[in-house]
Amino acid sequence: LLGACLAPQGASAAAAATFDEPSEEAADETAQARGPSPLLSSKEQCYLDGLAAKVRQDPQRAGDVLMRAAPAATVCAEWKDAASLDSARVFWETYAGDTRYFSLSRCAPRAARFVSHSWRPPRDWAQVMGEQANYAEIKATELTIVAQDIFAKSQGRSESLRAAETGIADGLGSWKDVLFWVDKCCIPQGHPLIKEYFSRLEDFIQRSDGMVVLLSWQYFERLWCIYEWASFLVYHSASNVQICVDYFLKPATQQLYLNSVEKFSVASAQCDVESDRAILRAKIAQHFNSETCFEKFAKVTAVALLAQTAVRRAGRNKSEYEAEFAPWIQMAERLGFQRLVAALRTARPMAWRVEAMRDSKDCLGHAAQAWLERYDALIMRWFEEQVLPEVFLVRDECVRGEFLGKPDVLDIEATPHMQPHETLPKCPACACAMQWSDSAEGLYAQGWDCEFGARCGATCETHGPWRWLCKTCSIDLCQPCAFRGQPLVPDPLPQPQLQLEPVRRRLLRRPWFVRSSVVAMEPTGQICGSGCGSLTQGRSSRSDAVSSAAPLPTLLPRAALLASPAIGGKEAAKPLRACRQAA
Repeated sequence: LLGACLAPQGASAAAAATFDEPSEEAADETAQARGPSPLLSSKEQCYLDGLAAKVRQDPQRAGDVLMRAAPAATVCAEWKDAASLDSARVFWETYAGDTRYFSLSRCAPRAARFVSHSWRPPRDWAQVMGEQANYAEIKATELTIVAQDIFAKSQGRSESLRAAETGIADGLGSWKDVLFWVDKCCIPQGHPLIKEYFSRLEDFIQRSDGMVVLLSWQYFERLWCIYEWASFLVYHSASNVQICVDYFLKPATQQLYLNSVEKFSVASAQCDVESDRAILRAKIAQHFNSETCFEKFAKVTAVALLAQTAVRRAGRNKSEYEAEFAPWIQMAERLGFQRLVAALRTARPMAWRVEAMRDSKDCLGHAAQAWLERYDALIMRWFEEQVLPEVFLVRDECVRGEFLGKPDVLDIEATPHMQPHETLPKCPACACAMQWSDSAEGLYAQGWDCEFGARCGATCETHGPWRWLCKTCSIDLCQPCAFRGQPLVPDPLPQPQLQLEPVRRRLLRRPWFVRSSVVAMEPTGQICGSGCGSLTQGRSSRSDAVSSAAPLPTLLPRAALLASPAIGGKEAAKPLRACRQAA
């Protein structure tokens, strides 16, 4: 009877059977200890009091007992469905906690998405968005799009993969069955049991496959919101965060977003209930090395993810790049996040857009879906290869080690990086600090390519003119390689060919003045068949400003190769012999 009272229609019987409902005797025992809530019926009071009794009896299983999720049908609505939209609007417009909404959710082992949002609209909502824009309706329809995307992806997967997605209801018939964790209905607002939910918020975050952020411009002014944001990114990758901001982020609101991120601090962040501030500060102290570390982690991740959103809008022309994407790079510079700045500057949205549209016959309407998906895939690849490593480094610096999951620790250990007190990468040859440069002087007019090109394939054509440069050794490194260091596993070449391979790749390429591109041509020339390493064809050398075209890891000191102003012919034999002797 208690389960039927609170479970919404269509609730999964299998999900309900997984969890034991509290006995009526235990609920009555708890209910006698305090008066009834005016918002609940006696049956609902009995159910919640029974949950509290079960948590006290078995704290180890509290997460299983308290974890809930709401089907999309109860919290989402399409624009064209007036009845559902009106019902969802009433739900989202309730800015005070209402325990009765708890009945919209049901017991579930996991949720497809954890929904993070600011309950109230910004104070200047009407002035910025207009009187007709309804904050509650926008949240309901944005979540609908998310649920429809999740459902569409689930239909394209195999049965085994779909079965593994426990955040999607069994027998998923439509997007309305997708499960969301929403605080307004998954936490019994106004009931004493709410304290148990607050203490286990991180457990609910870990039981969610991803996070949806309904990101209005005052989001980063709310302490609960920013803690949910940072806490999710402690346990999950930033790739699992989906930001719904298209309705909110406009030219008129962009500066509001920039200001809210840049000026965020724990001390100035708002809480509707001031007593919550002490709870959140205790959680911050438990999970992060300090409040300063928490603020830095929140800002770095906010810039990274909002820049990823902005880069999608920056692909048409240079003016859009400057208007949409450049402000986030400039703010990262003002905040002193130089490594993140370097990663963001590798974005090439205009080139990606051209590449995505290359094979598309029609770029309008539904026909644009194919190239838009390719465009998004290129952006996601850039984010995961260039930006995400920087987020991992900051997380390693700011988060207490015991809260980094094993997979995350492995990710960080596999990415050698600087110590927190260091600010610049070191040259792999001379160990001097490198500089962030777009130098194109002398032979650098032909471009540059990364010293560890075999691993990353980075060149001026793929990453633009900016890279880390050691002028002493003329070594160039892309952003990821600058902080990861030299590859740990050399190419599987036999000896002594392994020792001579770096020399051959550098000395035997065509001179720059006969190559159309720094990276377009394969190495030329031959090594003597006797294995002595003698050169039958040389190449012109570079001055200190010459880029390094190194498709294989550097295993020998590079300074010896640059000792002569002209490598080739007899002059090439001296540094080559020196390198062979060193090997």
